[in-house]
Amino acid sequence: MEVALGKRIQEALSMRNMTQKDLAVRTGLTEAAVSRYINGTREPRAITLSRIATELNVSLNFFFGYEYSSDPFNETCQLVARNSSAMSQDEKTQLVKIILAEM
Repeated sequence: MEVALGKRIQEALSMRNMTQKDLAVRTGLTEAAVSRYINGTREPRAITLSRIATELNVSLNFFFGYEYSSDPFNETCQLVARNSSAMSQDEKTQLVKIILAEM
């Protein structure tokens, strides 16, 4: 995972005046997992990244350095496709609900 993603998560935390602990509690993650995502030593699954984005009130595109996207739906589909084989059916269902709620 690129450290840039971790920097973007940290930036979003700062914008929301949240701590890593706050994010962990709100997303159901451990503080250690959040720290690893920020430090770039662990890559979050698509469903986890989506939950983080939701709690930080940012788009998934924000994490990849895109402030604005001409086609955010397509980029989200690509992210899901890259990670779908590692996702359970329940995780896929949750992700679809999150995506549809943001549209």
